[in-house]
Amino acid sequence: MKFDVIIGNPPYQSGKKQIWKKFINTGLKLKPHYFSLIVPGGLMTAASNNDLRNSLLKANLKNIVFIENVTESHGVNLKNGKNHSISKNNRRTHSC
Repeated sequence: MKFDVIIGNPPYQSGKKQIWKKFINTGLKLKPHYFSLIVPGGLMTAASNNDLRNSLLKANLKNIVFIENVTESHGVNLKNGKNHSISKNNRRTHSC
């Protein structure tokens, strides 16, 4: 299956299981031209995400945006108030 664009705000948990990581891994495996997800702030800070961060480093990302306080900037009440947006653009001649 081939996708040109993947954009999403995946569900963060199902019960006690963090499922947002599966969305990142699946998205990277599909190798879309454009890939953008909103994910929890723990992506960059939790030791349990080391393997995922290494995968992101190898994925030719355009940027990862850290939003320090989502509650203030977007009016969304999150437990830790932090979030990340991951963007990938494989086509060097276009901007995402």
